[in-house]
Amino acid sequence: MDGIWEGTRIIPEAWVEDSQQKHIKRKYIEDYYYGYHWWVSDHNSYSAVGYGGQWITIIPEHDLVVVFTNNFTEGDALQWNTPERLIETYILPSIECSCVNR
Repeated sequence: MDGIWEGTRIIPEAWVEDSQQKHIKRKYIEDYYYGYHWWVSDHNSYSAVGYGGQWITIIPEHDLVVVFTNNFTEGDALQWNTPERLIETYILPSIECSCVNR
């Protein structure tokens, strides 16, 4: 985390932090900005978004990494929101619920 792998710094901490900041407004996905190789959300997460619906979403607040693989149909706007919708509707509520019950 923060540019350290197995106890060795491989990326400067300042670059890691800056890469997670909002730099450019995303045109097609609401509430997302581009950082440095990350799509940064207004919801305190950042994602790597790949071809056809591959997403890696990191939510630091919950020490969580969520991975989605898909093959989106071109022109189906609902599919582009599926990963974020699943995180907001199912994954985060289940984490928050389990934390309360501990």
